[in-house]
Amino acid sequence: MAPFAILILIALLVLLLRPDLSLLKPMLRRWGPWLIAAALLLLVATGRAHWLTAAVGAVIPFLMRLYPLLRLFLSARRFRPRSDGQRQQPPTTASLTEREAYEILGLEPGASREDIRAAHRRLIQRLHPDRGGSAYLAARINKAKALLIGKR
Repeated sequence: MAPFAILILIALLVLLLRPDLSLLKPMLRRWGPWLIAAALLLLVATGRAHWLTAAVGAVIPFLMRLYPLLRLFLSARRFRPRSDGQRQQPPTTASLTEREAYEILGLEPGASREDIRAAHRRLIQRLHPDRGGSAYLAARINKAKALLIGKR
């Protein structure tokens, strides 16, 4: 009985989330929550709610493994080809002045080449997109370093 109720719950959730079931969708949107509540009530009334908690507990490790892949998939979709065949590009950075470059790197004007490299390394390790940072900030940091090193 309990596995049957869990299968009903899973089937209802899948039907609610699938976008291609246009005829069933209005009916499921209206009655789906009530059917889910009834299935949960049936599990609790029969003392089989532990099946549901065990299923959730078994799924959580898999979801945690899939999270990085989901992030990668979503970031790849942002830069997918548009309908005109061109790819979307990350935002470009505005031109920097030397004063702004020193501010970005957190340095005083006239800092040495080694100080610039050390400040760049320290910031890029924290703000790199591969480590959860922003592509825009990483580009600004790289541009500030290139500007200041190029002036030397």
